[in-house]
Amino acid sequence: RDRGEQALRQAARDLLLSVGQALDAMLTESVKTDVAESLAGQGLGPTLIQAVEGYFRSASGKADVEALLPEDRKKEAEAFLSKKFADRLGKGLSVRSDSSVVSGFRLSVKDSKVQHDFTGEALAEALASLLRPRLAAIVKEAAGKM
Repeated sequence: RDRGEQALRQAARDLLLSVGQALDAMLTESVKTDVAESLAGQGLGPTLIQAVEGYFRSASGKADVEALLPEDRKKEAEAFLSKKFADRLGKGLSVRSDSSVVSGFRLSVKDSKVQHDFTGEALAEALASLLRPRLAAIVKEAAGKM
């Protein structure tokens, strides 16, 4: 009888772990989809402009900032950045495409190790990691009510 109950407890634990992992995967995928949709639309321009402004502010305008974008968004990014930073484009601000950037962008200061990753993948992972503890608490609470 004890072995049967122990096996049942183990099976229930395994089931909870499996459900938790499935929920985590669903959450991560949902966040990735939402972030990708946001970055594919008009959300990219204002976000990129704010990030570039932050780089110039923090470096007192003296940094050479490089923006890496997906190939299909490079021309668009150059257009809205040139409106805001016409005096800086080519002289401290460059825009390049990078095949490793699928959505969003990366910003870096040339000739330094400073880089910020605003790609869809990085933003989705950051958001999912903030949501995981809450998801775990919900699953734990539900398991306690069984």
